[in-house]
Amino acid sequence: MNPLYANQKTRPGEVAGLYAFLIGQGVIFLVVLYLAVASTLNILTPAQLALPPTYWSVFCVGYVSTIFGVSLWLHRMATHQSFKAPIWFRYLIGAFGAMAVQGYVRNWVDDHRTHHAHADVPCDGSGPCDPHTPRDGFWHAFCGWLVKPGIRPEPKAWASAEDIVQRLKQQMKDATGDRLKRLQQKLDDAQERITNRSVARFYDRTFLLWVIVSLLVPGIVCWALEGTFLAFFIGVVICGFGRIAAVNVATSLVNSYEHKPGFPGNYRHIEGKDDSNNNWFIALFNPEGFHANHHLFSWAANHGILWWERMLDHTANLLWLFERVGLVWDVRWVTKKDLEKMKERMKDAERRGKLQTQLA
Repeated sequence: MNPLYANQKTRPGEVAGLYAFLIGQGVIFLVVLYLAVASTLNILTPAQLALPPTYWSVFCVGYVSTIFGVSLWLHRMATHQSFKAPIWFRYLIGAFGAMAVQGYVRNWVDDHRTHHAHADVPCDGSGPCDPHTPRDGFWHAFCGWLVKPGIRPEPKAWASAEDIVQRLKQQMKDATGDRLKRLQQKLDDAQERITNRSVARFYDRTFLLWVIVSLLVPGIVCWALEGTFLAFFIGVVICGFGRIAAVNVATSLVNSYEHKPGFPGNYRHIEGKDDSNNNWFIALFNPEGFHANHHLFSWAANHGILWWERMLDHTANLLWLFERVGLVWDVRWVTKKDLEKMKERMKDAERRGKLQTQLA
């Protein structure tokens, strides 16, 4: 078990259930990969186990919907508040995020905030650490870190949001100029956390319902299209559970593979303090693939910064479209100029560090 959660009680049945889920997820994912290859080859030569396009259509629609639920809701809104949206839209993308079955929202947010605060610090029991760094083992980063207690207390920033709002309002009474603007921004962020928290609480209370919906809806759709119980079964197993597995694998690759410098396809524009990398191939399946960029600008709504990265950052592309039609606003964009400024600041910091070393 992850030492980060060693002081929390975990029921044996809970651990057994999580391991069974992870093992089952791995097996079903391998089956999905085999069927995908068999179905593709069926274009040229008949393959007995190939699935008709109906099932793959349902699989792909579910995959795209839920991975955008993770990216839009769990990551860029609930965790980093990179944009604002009407409450109904938050509930909508929250539903897709819940159907990805990546655990309770409060846990997801807390783990990801901890990941940023202590990126790639091993969990050796000496203090705060990264809950899923490959420095604790690649497979731990990939899936082992998921074996931990169930729903936990809300993140501190959420639990104390009302107190923060009241304190900021008091401070704003005597503030002027730039300080007033900074306090207003902090106040907006705190009020956003309260709104996102209310959405998160709903999906945490109804978590099991969304697991069931995530499995049954693909089965019902396949049954409606094909008209057989076998179609329902395949829909549940392949388009439901198999799709959950595929989305979770795509997410896990960011936590594990992209935190291994030197692995094929990994790169970064700036050498940072942690091991995060970008990977365009992973970005083909997961819009969170430009992970090193995200670590540089965690507040940004776009992770792809260079023009060709932006083409693959489909979450940012969706937000750009939503912003144009007024569905979202206050979107926090990062540009190539911001990246260049960051490079210059880091070069200056490096030069100052060398100078201090020479003077010491």
